Amino acid sequence: MNISESELVVLQILWQSSPLTIGQIIARIPESKDWHDNTIKTLTGRLLKKGHISRQKDGRQYFYSPNTSKEDVLTSATKSFMQKFFDGQVGPLIAHFAAHKSLQKSDIEAIDEIIKELKND
Repeated sequence: MNISESELVVLQILWQSSPLTIGQIIARIPESKDWHDNTIKTLTGRLLKKGHISRQKDGRQYFYSPNTSKEDVLTSATKSFMQKFFDGQVGPLIAHFAAHKSLQKSDIEAIDEIIKELKND
């Protein structure tokens, strides 16, 4: 899907509330980012060019809205991660978490429920 981590910050703001003007987007960027206004305008322009957001002119201002859903970005990132590190397979991913003791009891129970549901389909 080709969305950088910095672009994702802008997109997340628009998922929370939209449409927004560039000024409203700038005001919502976390202070920890310490980005210059022009950086945010550049990121917004990139997202617009890639088609992930759109803008509508109202008077003298443009209002930006997301075109790409959070679910679409999550699905794309998950597929990319799985392909890159686990050859697209879920089993090795779960085995990795299990081997590194990253799974809590509640995680295991949730996985069991998902498997039960999949078997019943």
